[in-house]
Amino acid sequence: MKSTNRIGPRIDASALLALLALATSGCPQGEGSWDPSADDAGGDISEVAGDGAGEDAGADAAVGDDGRTARCGDNVPDPGEQCDDGNALSGDGCEPDCTVSCTADAACDDGEPCNGAESCSAVHACAPGAPLPDETSCADERVADGVCHGGLCAPVTCGDSAVDPGEECDDGNLTAGDGCEADCTYSCRFAADCDNGTVCDGAELCSALHFCQPGPPAPDSTLCTTASGAPGVCTAGLCGAIGCGGAVGTDPACPDEILFQQALALYNLLDYAGALPLFDELLATYPDSRRHDNTGYLAGRCRYALLDYAGAIAEFEEMRRLHPTSLFTHEAFYFSGRSRFALLDYLGAIGDFRAALVTEPAGTYADNADYYIGRSYYEAADLPTAVAELTRFEAAWPLSSYLDNARYYLGRALFDQNDYAAAVPPLQRVLLTAGSYYADDAMFYLGRAYYALADLPSALTWFQRLHGDYPASQYADNNLYYLVRVHTDLGDCASATAAYAELAAAFPASTYVARAQTYLAGGGC
Repeated sequence: MKSTNRIGPRIDASALLALLALATSGCPQGEGSWDPSADDAGGDISEVAGDGAGEDAGADAAVGDDGRTARCGDNVPDPGEQCDDGNALSGDGCEPDCTVSCTADAACDDGEPCNGAESCSAVHACAPGAPLPDETSCADERVADGVCHGGLCAPVTCGDSAVDPGEECDDGNLTAGDGCEADCTYSCRFAADCDNGTVCDGAELCSALHFCQPGPPAPDSTLCTTASGAPGVCTAGLCGAIGCGGAVGTDPACPDEILFQQALALYNLLDYAGALPLFDELLATYPDSRRHDNTGYLAGRCRYALLDYAGAIAEFEEMRRLHPTSLFTHEAFYFSGRSRFALLDYLGAIGDFRAALVTEPAGTYADNADYYIGRSYYEAADLPTAVAELTRFEAAWPLSSYLDNARYYLGRALFDQNDYAAAVPPLQRVLLTAGSYYADDAMFYLGRAYYALADLPSALTWFQRLHGDYPASQYADNNLYYLVRVHTDLGDCASATAAYAELAAAFPASTYVARAQTYLAGGGC
């Protein structure tokens, strides 16, 4: 996704190395499993008791009447500075060079008419405007006569899934960062379009399909500058300040690390109710901890496991808001989608699953997310789209553990549209997965499909196979009812009567008992 993030001036490398030389190394971390992938692997960095030698006292630094060396970034506005907020953040009202971010609304105008009129606030920070409604007429340097589409000025034909003159692409949706933006331009064309200005997470790439992909993280101990302007080093793709409580504070003696490991131990024992309060305590007490994004994700996982789906969604959203470049963004989107799915918010779930794939197309849960897109369309009763998505999934993920699930729901989506002949092949392919959870379901609907096609011998084969292989299936009473019907239709009254007797004895409260009796009588048995 395109990024407008910028970082402040790079720190003096020699100064930081001097700091690192003073640091004492901590004890190695103990081993421990965690979810979903290996934890941050950086070495421990003990707290440094420095004397200010790491500060960059430039040649033009001045000494004030109080004996203090005046310089930009010391959180004290000095003569010649418009402001000084002590950090290296751009756009927050005070720039890294100690000039204000803006003085007039015109300085904030990004040239995009559809996302509203930006303004310069009283604290000299640019504030966004209110996006204009879709279909509002617009024009900019690229589009002479267009309409607003997802907050961007786009050609009138943008969004119709056909690439028209003046459009680079048109995928028919408003999803940002998926290769085609809401204004029908590519999400990226060059790697520079994807650069988020962050050193530690590596050089982002623009894929052949024009969406941004993360590059390999910078090697641990690469010099960097934290968001607050402090000197730091890269560890596992993150830039953290040196010492306890900072983003690289993983010395086992650091209180945030101790708390994290206590919570993680309970989490790994599946004691989610015990782990959650400790994760919550770390989030509140150590907002600058290197573990903060890990903790937010795992707190959301605890809430998901405890069936607090609304709480899990809120936790994952907050984690992504605070840590938009976190290595756990993919996982957070996926479990947010699973939480929405559990709450029957299928359209919301689809959005999260798609975001998980955009964030990391080959991530830990990529195939799961892709499956649940098709499954969500099925549950939302959009059967044609479900067929298209599940067909694509079957081709794209031949080794996925969700392959049999996808084949079953593909067959069901076709069956539910009365396309019985097309439903048969995917239902049969379910059985290619040994021990599939959906084996009995597939057999039952194979029998139903053949019965609807008036192929009674094939229907009888599948109903009898289900009866023999899965006597405790959820479809056991339904299946006996259809055996009564098939035998009756074939004129085999003895077998029909025997199936009815078994149904009445095994499932006396089933509604299928009366229906089978009626069918027997109507069929002359």
